[in-house]
Amino acid sequence: MSEIETLLRTPTGTALLSALSDGQRRRVLAALLDADGPVAEAALAAHLAGDEAVAGEAGAPGGVEVSTGTGGPTSATETAADSEGTARGEAPADDPDVQGTRVALRHVALPALADAGLVDWDRTAGTVSIAADLPVDEAVVADVVETEAEGWGSVLECLAVDRRRAALAVLDGADGPTERQALAEAVARREASGTPTGDHVESVLVSLHHAHLPKLRAAGLVETDQATETVTYAGHPALDVTWSAAEPATHTDVTAAATED
Repeated sequence: MSEIETLLRTPTGTALLSALSDGQRRRVLAALLDADGPVAEAALAAHLAGDEAVAGEAGAPGGVEVSTGTGGPTSATETAADSEGTARGEAPADDPDVQGTRVALRHVALPALADAGLVDWDRTAGTVSIAADLPVDEAVVADVVETEAEGWGSVLECLAVDRRRAALAVLDGADGPTERQALAEAVARREASGTPTGDHVESVLVSLHHAHLPKLRAAGLVETDQATETVTYAGHPALDVTWSAAEPATHTDVTAAATED
């Protein structure tokens, strides 16, 4: 079973995928996975700011200074000013980029990761570490975090939405291009666990057309043909998912939806 299938089968899989879809959050996790204990927020911010300055959004972080020892976490000033940290490419603590990164960590990235159960964050001490009780194996998190394929964040963002996953499962189970109307009926059938109402199908059709299919197409997961109003599953080089294992059976959904009128 692939790491994505494992996440999809996890009760909190949608929240995990949503948390992992953001590039900065994945870089945070990569740095924490590489550490041997809690890391000071200041050190993490300096590491991320230095890493982004060198590598940009596609960069993968290396090691980060660990804030452990008999004296407790090292101070923000001591950690950021450490000459070894500078040699590793970490930015100084008074750098505006570091300060901005730390604000973003405290207000956006760390709360999201903590809520998803991926990190243990001591707000008082100002330290963070990989959660001691992860909702999935650490190896699964590491595999997702270490994937550097183009558009990986967009793929994870798409998979974090139930309706988009349902559409992908239906399309992957089809024998070829699927008409948008048939796709909407199949997705609505899944959501209703039976025969959906006409209003439900129409609502799905509209949301697919205006929101979900454009996102899936931009992520390279589907191909659409405006002339024939059909959609085809395309997948992604880094996405290894057997939808029949990760989702309910899909092949009959399109056939049933196409022949029921």
